[in-house]
Formats: sequence, structure tokens, C-alpha cells
Amino acid sequence: MSASNTPPQYDLVVIGFGAAGLSAALSFAEATAHRETPARIAVLERAGRDERGGATRWTGAFLRLTQDRKLDTDWAEHVSRVSGGLADIEYCRTVERETPRTLDFIEKHGVEIAFEDFPLPHTFDGGTPSMTPPASPRGGGASIVEHLGAALENDPRVDIRYETEALRLTTSDDGSVDGVLVRTSDGRTQRLSGHAVVLACGGFEGNTEMLTRYVGDKACDLPLIAPGITNNRGDALRMALELGADTAGQFDGIHAEPVDRRTRKADSVLYGFSTGVFVNGRMERFFDEGRDTWDNTFEHVGYEIWRNQEQEAYWIADAKTLAIPGIMNSLLSDVPPEQADSLEELAAVLGIDAEGLQKTIAEFNAAVGPGEFDPTRLDGKATVGLEPGKSNWATPLDTPPFIGVPVTAAICFTYGGIRTDLDGRVVTPSGTAIPGLYAAGEATGLYYHAYPPATSVLRSLIFGRLAAHHAAAQQSACPPPHQLPGGTMSIVNIDVTLRDGGYRNGFNFPLSYALKHARLTVEAGFDWVEIAYRKGSLLPIPDLGLTGRGDDEFIAAVAREIGAQRVAMILHPKNITEHDLPAMYAAGARLVRIILPAKGYERGLEYIRQAKEIGFSVGVNFARISQWPGRDIVEVATAATDAGAEFVYLADSNGSLSPVDTTDLTTLTKSVTGGPVGLHAHNNLGLALANAISAVAAGATWMDSSIQGMGKGPGNLIAEQWLAHLDRTDPEASARLHLGPALELADLLLATIPEGTPSLPLPDLVLGRYDLPVEHRKELLGGNHREGIATARTLATVR
Repeated sequence: MSASNTPPQYDLVVIGFGAAGLSAALSFAEATAHRETPARIAVLERAGRDERGGATRWTGAFLRLTQDRKLDTDWAEHVSRVSGGLADIEYCRTVERETPRTLDFIEKHGVEIAFEDFPLPHTFDGGTPSMTPPASPRGGGASIVEHLGAALENDPRVDIRYETEALRLTTSDDGSVDGVLVRTSDGRTQRLSGHAVVLACGGFEGNTEMLTRYVGDKACDLPLIAPGITNNRGDALRMALELGADTAGQFDGIHAEPVDRRTRKADSVLYGFSTGVFVNGRMERFFDEGRDTWDNTFEHVGYEIWRNQEQEAYWIADAKTLAIPGIMNSLLSDVPPEQADSLEELAAVLGIDAEGLQKTIAEFNAAVGPGEFDPTRLDGKATVGLEPGKSNWATPLDTPPFIGVPVTAAICFTYGGIRTDLDGRVVTPSGTAIPGLYAAGEATGLYYHAYPPATSVLRSLIFGRLAAHHAAAQQSACPPPHQLPGGTMSIVNIDVTLRDGGYRNGFNFPLSYALKHARLTVEAGFDWVEIAYRKGSLLPIPDLGLTGRGDDEFIAAVAREIGAQRVAMILHPKNITEHDLPAMYAAGARLVRIILPAKGYERGLEYIRQAKEIGFSVGVNFARISQWPGRDIVEVATAATDAGAEFVYLADSNGSLSPVDTTDLTTLTKSVTGGPVGLHAHNNLGLALANAISAVAAGATWMDSSIQGMGKGPGNLIAEQWLAHLDRTDPEASARLHLGPALELADLLLATIPEGTPSLPLPDLVLGRYDLPVEHRKELLGGNHREGIATARTLATVR
């Protein structure tokens, strides 16, 4: 603890050391690695170092993945179905979109994803029962805690504060969260100042008072499935509610699991119960053990044992269950099932009523219907005339040895929690984000009526990353350039095909193509997809298409497809009103570029300020930069930066710049703003790639390109060439950029959009030579080339 009265200053304070908190802290550290002044990060953990990691440390951490390392395609709809439409489906789709990148993130830090055989079918792949090996981190959740935790311990910018309890969030006069009041192990309190705070300290399952308040009576009878969740005391929910945060999820809902009550081992779950039966303390069956696969029933068994069976149940099976290959891998206790040669002897070992057990099993055996017993599928082998019945895997329990396990229900997590948006920002009931406050993991509410499993750790990792990226972008003013060894900067890449390519086809891209284009662009590694103009380009275009209008429905559709954190828009100030920017942000855009002219740029400055206040990352485009005098560049760049613009783009709209010109303009602009500079190159003279390379050499860190170079006139920097160049020259590009999806997208573009065919019409070559805008193109047509060149020379002289 600091001896000074001045609170320690952090750029990010993360409360919690489980999957969500670790992901948030480490993602923020990576996202701010480029800063000249190192970011400072605090991670708070209630436990000591040896017990760190919350619930994550103790879980096996099943991951609901397909063999191609994507989220189960049915999961989002599954959540919607079981919740009766109450769950946030866009949140679920965000989990689906972000799963591959999140797996890459944890694997980069040493977590190994393993697909290991499991003895019973599950529905983790498309909702269909399958014996496909399920995924999990090798070593379980402890592997996540140790690998990500080690990365933070080895980062000098990170302070890990063990045995530290978060008491209350602090705010500035305008309501922005600016820190947290904590209590340390000596009982004293201290304020930690932070530009942003991430709540990642779990639900309220470790707080009996809150459980009783929300879940109801008998909450005190629920043991904790692992010691780590003792510290999940509802701190996040309590502190967020004090600031007016909204909630989500079912507050009387819990995820409980049937566990072996003979052991104190954490996570001693019985997953492989489907081929046996459960009886309660009165030796009565109370549940259809075969109504679905284990993953869709184990939670319901646990809840039933707690709520209606007085926390006492016994699982009974026989030799047919023991004969299932690998069945012991589905019984996670460290104590093997009790065994006996008769039901009477088994009852004696378990300390239960032998006569009652024998009577119940005899009734069950007599009700077993015909059919072949097959534990690898829903076999339809059911009981007849029995209540409760058994819908699958009903086979007589008549073959010794008989086995049994005494079972109770243990709580894993609570359903109710804080509501966030898709960037992980904590929101109020009106949907307004509380500045500086984020939440991730089980601190946030999602589920209603049931938990479709194997996603708790995954969603925690994902939204920890998203919250960190948003916080870093807000503080850095933009997504940072990727940093290379030695401190040099790699490039933030924007795909502009849908927007600038619209000049070729009247902006009439079909929505289905636009969505697939955006998805493949993200797979190729682009940081942003600039999807449209807002309400048109500089000059009116008749029958303006989808990507020229940039309406809210289109923005929302793309944001659902790729995530809001990838969606960029561009606009001319003369085309919009003060209502457009809030609507664009609400629809899902997160980056906006405002086109400024050399003269009359003042209106654009107001929109820069408004966009910043809303939460956009904001940049400016200097169109037709080849015609700007140096003094105008200095004036407008200074004014735009003062208004809050985070980067300045030099747009070679006429395609007339040379590499030398590009170097000079980049150097000048960077010297004025001191911040990031980007290039939007046109290819009239075939110099787009050369100019891009020169701009980067002069310090540019943002770059536009388009698939097949599709853009105004002869087009832009060709994305496929640019990615290939970066892949060859950038030491980290091969891990971040992927040429395959870009080439696949080029094929799709040429097959779908006739106007996507690359070309270099000769009039455009002449326009580039004489630095003329595209509006003069028609004047160069109709005669021979010599006459066209003479016309161009005259126009250039007049200009």
C-alpha cells in the first residue's frame, strides 16, 4: 500500500483473477503495448496467491467447440429457446463470433486446447447428440489461471493485489467511474484511481444472504462446488447497482450440479448418470434420467435434488454401466462408486433402506420396454407405465456388481447479474453506458430457466477481451497499431471495398454479399471494415445503393455479423445532422471518419466533438490531398486534432501522388499532429503499393485497401497485394493477417459483383497524370487520346 495520500493511478483496474479478469487485464496490456508512457494495470484478488483464480481455478472448463474450433452453431438459438426469448441473443452471437480469436489468444499464452474422448453423447456440435470428443483446456481452468496469470506477473506494468477486497466504486463529478475503494489484508481502506474499471469477480453464490434474498429459502443448504467461489460474494452486482446499473438474467436461477457428497474434492460432478437411476432419501425415483443427453439434464438433476429432494439422493447402476468404455471419466469424484454383489448389500454400504431400494428397482426393471441398449446415442429404450418414466437408456438394473454414489447438489454460479452492451460496458436501464465501467464473466447476467453448458469460461474470456479492447481504444483514442519487436509499429488495416468500391456499382451491394464480405474481411485480419457512407458521398448519386446510404438497419446487420468493434463508417459533414452520429453508434458502428475539405472545414469539427462524446473512435480524411497547400494541411490538421480527431488520413483521391510526394505529406502531417497518420491510395498511376510502402516508411500506421482494388476510377491499393507484402515483411503479420480468406473473398467478389473486375481505363491514367478529380472524366471521353490529353492539360492549367 502506498505511503502517500495520493491514490495510486492506474489506466485499468480489474476486479477479479478468474477467466474474465485475467483476459481483461492481459488483453489491455497487449492493446496498450505501443504507448510511449507505459500503461499501469491493477488486478485485485480477494484470495491469496495460492488460492487465486476464483471458480476458474477449479473447473474442468468444458468448451462448447466444434472440431473446427468454432462455437457450437446451435448454442445461441439454444439459449434463446430455453430462455423463452428473454436472453440477449446478440450477446450470444458475439460469443460465437469471437470464439476463434479468443482461442488464439489463450493458446498464444500457452493454454493447450484438447479434444478428449468422453463415454456418453453430448450436443455440443449443432445440437445433435454426438460422441465427438468435447474440448477443454488441458489441465482444466487451472491452466488458464496459471498461464495468463504468469504473463501478468512477468509484466512490470501490472500490479497484482492479493487479499484485496473491493468495497465501492468512485466517480468523478460527471458520473464517470474513476476508481475503486478497497480494503487490504490489514483491514485498512485505500482508494485506487483508474481511468476504467472492469468488474470480473463472479456472481453472488458465495454470499448466503444474497442467495436467500434472490434465490429463496433453502439457499443456506447449498454447498459450494469449489472453494474458489467462496469469494464470489456479489461485489460486482452490489457496486454496479449503487451507480444505477441495469440487470440481466434470472435472479432466482442458479446453476447447480449433482456431486458426490463423500468427498471434499472440488468439482466432483457425476456427469455419467444417464444409464442408472436416482432415488431420494425415501427410495423413490424423482427424475427422468434419460430425457436428454447428460449436458442438457445434469443441471436440472442438481436443481431438483436441492429444491425438492432435501439435498439427499443416491445414484444406482449396475455392471452394464461399468462396462461402458471410459465411464469413470464421467464421474469426477476422487472416490470410486460403492460396489456390492446385491442391492441389499449396496444399501447397507450406502446406509439406506434396503427394502425400499429393492422395491423401487424391481418396479423400474419391470417397466423397461423393448429395444437395444446403446449408451452412445439417444436409443429410445424407455420404460412403460412408470412415473417418472425414463425416455432413453432404460435397461434393467439386474447385473452385479451394483454400484452407488450418495449425491447432493452444489452451486456453481448464479444466473442474475449486471447487464452490459456488446463492448462489455455496464449500462443503465435506458441502455446508456456508465463511462469507465465494464463487466465480464459471471458478474454479468445472461441465462434464464437453464444454462446450455460449456460456455461459462468461454464467455468470460471473450467479454474480458472485448471490455479491455474498448477501454484501451477509448483511452488511446483508437485501436493501437500492432507493435513489433524493437518498438516499430505495424499497421491498422481498414477494408474499404464496400464503401469505395460502391463508386463502381452505384453502391448496390446485396446485403447477403456485404455480410459475407465483412465476415471474410475480419477472418483475413483487417482491424476495421468501413461499410458505407452515411447518406451519400460528396456529389449526389441517383438510386443510391445500400453502402452509399449507410442506414441504421445495415449497420446493425453488419455489427451482428462481425461485432460492433469492427464496424467503421465515413461521412461528409454536409450530408448529416446531429441525429446521425447517435443513431449510427446505437446501431453498432464504433469508428467514424469525417471528411474535411481544405476550406470550410469548421462544421466537421463540431461532428468530431460530438462523435468523441458519444464514444466513437474518430478520424478525419483529407480528400484530394494532392491539391492541398502545406499551410492548409497544418491548419486543418491542428484544428481537427484539437477537436479530438485521433488520426488523420491523407486521401490521394486523384491518384496522382508519387512515393516522394507521399513521404513528404506523411512527414508533414505527422510533425503537426504527433499522432497516427494513414493513407488512402488510388492507383491511377499504378503507384498505390509503392505509395503505401513509402507512407509506412515515413511513419504512417493506418492503411486503406480494398479487395481487387475495387474503388473509384482504377481503384485503390489492392488488399491482396498489400496483405501479401505485409506477410512477407512484417514479423508478426503471419500470425495476425491471413491471405487465404482475402483470396477467397476476391473470388467471391468477382463471381458476385460484375463491377469488381480490376481495370485501369486510360482516361483514369490521364486524370492521375494531371492531378484531376474524377468529375472531369467525361470530358476526356469521346475523342482520341491526344485530344483527351490536351483537354486534361488545359484543365490542369486552369486549376
